[in-house]
Amino acid sequence: MNSVMDLLQDDNQGVDTAGLFNMINRGKANLQESLHSALQGTQRAELQSRQQNVPGSTEQGSESIVSNTDGNKLQNYIDENKDLKYSQKKRDQQGYGDCSTYACKLQSKVYGKKVPTTTLGMMRDGTKVSKPQAGDIAIYDTGNGNRHALTWLPNGNQIGLGNSGVSEYQNYDYPLIGNFRF
Repeated sequence: MNSVMDLLQDDNQGVDTAGLFNMINRGKANLQESLHSALQGTQRAELQSRQQNVPGSTEQGSESIVSNTDGNKLQNYIDENKDLKYSQKKRDQQGYGDCSTYACKLQSKVYGKKVPTTTLGMMRDGTKVSKPQAGDIAIYDTGNGNRHALTWLPNGNQIGLGNSGVSEYQNYDYPLIGNFRF
């Protein structure tokens, strides 16, 4: 079988270049789909691994990173903000917020940390970590230059504010930009 380059260079073969480019584009789409599936599989495997060794547990001699006080503060923050409505325009008004202000206020109220109120600021000021712990912020690429911030919980899930309100996720279906610690 001839290589694609051989077919393109040999005009005597009567190659349907439009058909060839369609085939290449289909292959590219299949490759992107495969990579997306592989990435999701990797993220699921990482999640399962984290859930087996939940951050903050005392197994294997690890030091708890979420004290009982922090756990109570976290639950109180979640309960107090469960009815927030998503709006970037009204994010500073009572009863409203967006993903980054939710994560920022959670960091302040629960952990006493000062965190920027935008995902770009979080990526700039946070320390990128490969093994997230409870309280770290995960930032995802949601397309078209948009990002979404979620906060890691002690149970290995993530929580954040989005269009459907405050939600807890086991797996978020967008490419991860990174996990950031403050």
